Amino acid sequence: MTVAAARIPPVPGDPPDAPAPGALGKARAAVRAGSRLLVRALLILFAVEVATVAFAPLLIPDATYLRLYLGRRARERTARFLTGGGDMLVYDAAAGWRNRPDFRRERWSTDSLGSRSSHGVARERSTPVRLLLVGNSLVNGGTDVTGSETIAALLEDTVVEAVNFGTMMYSLDQMYLAYRSDLYRLEANVVVVGLSEDPGEGLTNRYLPFRYRSETNVPLLKPRFALTDSGLALLPVPPKDAYARLIESGDILDSLRGTDAYYDQFTRFRRFGLTPVATGVWRLYEHASNLRRLLAEADSTLPLSVALMQRFADEGRSHGAQVVFVMLPREPLVFPPWWRRWLPDHYAHAVAELRRHGFTLLDGREVLRRARRSASELYAGEDYTPAGNRVIADAVRRLLGRSAGPAL
Repeated sequence: MTVAAARIPPVPGDPPDAPAPGALGKARAAVRAGSRLLVRALLILFAVEVATVAFAPLLIPDATYLRLYLGRRARERTARFLTGGGDMLVYDAAAGWRNRPDFRRERWSTDSLGSRSSHGVARERSTPVRLLLVGNSLVNGGTDVTGSETIAALLEDTVVEAVNFGTMMYSLDQMYLAYRSDLYRLEANVVVVGLSEDPGEGLTNRYLPFRYRSETNVPLLKPRFALTDSGLALLPVPPKDAYARLIESGDILDSLRGTDAYYDQFTRFRRFGLTPVATGVWRLYEHASNLRRLLAEADSTLPLSVALMQRFADEGRSHGAQVVFVMLPREPLVFPPWWRRWLPDHYAHAVAELRRHGFTLLDGREVLRRARRSASELYAGEDYTPAGNRVIADAVRRLLGRSAGPAL
């Protein structure tokens, strides 16, 4: 055996033999090819994003976009609403919707008039004092409490009857229209109006999904008022068959474009809601808009709220009823996270402004804070617990005792 033919075994720890020049070249070529392929794919995706944002709204009908925006569940709810199906709400020509009469589901129940009271309600008053409560789920109690655990039920005694016509997702304008069109017939001595922490919530909205896309249970149309130089001008509820036209052809979208302040939500969906990158940009914009609203100086809808509250108070007086207002804040305003304490207190500003206009008003945040209870004792999700309802009811009783006389 010659020395050249001998093979010396590798020493442990030595680096591996370098690849042959041909193998290294092939690996580098594969990396370059993969990089070019990735760049091309990203450019194609970017082109698709740009084309979708720029041209799809010109080619895809609005009705198609609306069906995508609503989603299957909201469309099914709309179909059931049109046919009088088994959900909690029915069409109302004045307020948009109202509680379904004689409806029961788990803890939720209504009587023949659609009242969520602890007893059946007759049109005629049978006690010296009748309180009528109107509002949203903070008034009707939501679906997690029974009728006997609501604010209205906790206000009752041998002299006072309290009837609960709180309705899911109601705004102040709907409360007023429901009273003006029908509820005044209940002959209440006092009307207790439950306001959201933002009394102007929903007042510039006509189609609820534009304000709350996630609210698939109530994909409904509502009335609204516009504040003009000559006073309040009503934009009434569209007829019931407008729902079918809205879903099938989108033909009333043109009307909503000019009368619903939240229509831009749908416009942004048409531009940015179909592709992932654009959707991410849209979400960032929404978060920035929410922060801008929190930092804004004042609520621009407050003059409209004041005008509607004054109209409500005048309507009550014309039927022999006093109208009182109760601000009902949700948990983050009563138990704010640390960062929210640095933001402008729009709630306090609204309370001060409404009191300055002479309304009888209960500050629910002050009442709930003075109760010295924990958040879990007072709140169940978006609504109040029975204990929270008790705190509010006791405060309402004290307010009425001062403002409406000893009979209350």
